[in-house]
Amino acid sequence: MKKLISAVIAFMLAACITSPAVFAEEIFKITAESVYATPVVNVTMPKSMSFIFNPYDIKITEKGSVDPYKNNQKIVCSYEDQEGDAWVITNHSGAPIRAGVYAWAEKYVTSEFAVCDANKNTVDRSDETKKYLLLDIEANGERVTLLDSRLRTDEEEPKKLNIKAGWWSDENDGMITILNGIEDEGKIEITIDGDTVNAGDLTWKKSDKVTIGFVFNFEVEEPA
Repeated sequence: MKKLISAVIAFMLAACITSPAVFAEEIFKITAESVYATPVVNVTMPKSMSFIFNPYDIKITEKGSVDPYKNNQKIVCSYEDQEGDAWVITNHSGAPIRAGVYAWAEKYVTSEFAVCDANKNTVDRSDETKKYLLLDIEANGERVTLLDSRLRTDEEEPKKLNIKAGWWSDENDGMITILNGIEDEGKIEITIDGDTVNAGDLTWKKSDKVTIGFVFNFEVEEPA
């Protein structure tokens, strides 16, 4: 009897071993879904951004001190606490980002002083009744258009920035500067250069000041 039971058990084990062949024609489908978790944008910004323009016959050194010298059209920026001669923004997001930037200023701060884009303006340099400051702003070597307080260019037919169209819209081409592929720990460097018009002919005052507003937008670049 024991031998018979042993034989039956052995037969059952054999059946179990060979049973997968019975289901060989069945197809098992496995589906997997993935979600791309966008990293949080993390950037460091400059602590301060300031510059002075020099309308008189003096020389302003890199550290901001003044020496007698004929150099009355120089713009001197205070790039304090920065790594180089620029205001530096650093990407710490752990992934590449893209950045959009535009700048704006009041065109007429006083009745006799105006600040404009050095590259795109209708300033008459022969006009001896106005004091102009013409600025050239760049981000990583790309020109940043200086707009007025209504976000318009200084041209005979002004173009107005349309934020509703989107930061990356072609409609804002030439008004918003877009920098792509800023790698992790990569940097954006903002610089200002420029000169004054009629610097030696008119009296400049303490009220001849200008504030430049910078507006930035950062976005993580999703992998292709």
